[in-house]
Amino acid sequence: METIIYPLIPSIWGEEIKYSLRSIDKFLNLDFRVIVYGSYKPNWLNTNVVEFVLSPIFESSVVPKVQFNQGIIYKKIIAREDIDNFIFFNDDIYLIQPISSLDKVYFRDTKLFTEPVNKTNNSWRRLLQNTRRRLQNEGNTSYNFETHIPYKIDAKKLSSLLPVLEGTELLATSYYNTFGPKENLCRCNAVKTGCYDTHAVHSCIEELKLDTHIWFNHNDNGLAVAKNVLPKMFPKKSKFEC
Repeated sequence: METIIYPLIPSIWGEEIKYSLRSIDKFLNLDFRVIVYGSYKPNWLNTNVVEFVLSPIFESSVVPKVQFNQGIIYKKIIAREDIDNFIFFNDDIYLIQPISSLDKVYFRDTKLFTEPVNKTNNSWRRLLQNTRRRLQNEGNTSYNFETHIPYKIDAKKLSSLLPVLEGTELLATSYYNTFGPKENLCRCNAVKTGCYDTHAVHSCIEELKLDTHIWFNHNDNGLAVAKNVLPKMFPKKSKFEC
């Protein structure tokens, strides 16, 4: 049985995880359980089916305050005796085609890190830069694995990535450049539709109509797409809802 982990903090819309759960309930054809580590529990969440762990995701003391430290969750997962490996989701990731495996690893780009660390004010981007710079300085690959697609993590291997646990590096990029795979990788843009720009709303909606991708995700700039398409894609309650 696979273990799917969701972190959950309040969002502008607040409905993302509901539709993410509906999507895996409909399209994920394998045996799995769901654990939500959240700073709050949605009143519709069926805790007879979902394991909910109240877990404030504190702001990291070593990165800008807008960046939450998911390393707190990773430490709790590592400490559990019932989890050897897990699949890390986010609440704004949606499965839009049937699949029966979550073993594939996707990357965004393989270019070596060159951008100055202080060039951006975006805290997440700065963490990515820090992660890739450290990997490159240590003679490792520094591919960008931050694809917004779920990825499988070995808990024992994760325990050795102290910067990730402390919230100063990003999990996927640090983990997969350290432990692989480093060949036979898949490009994320071949399997997902992502909407991160208010000017791309119409094109994203049209792209989703083509049914050529497996995943859909967005940020706050793509909420217009999410609110438009997700209730139509997943109108029925999942087993994860009361």
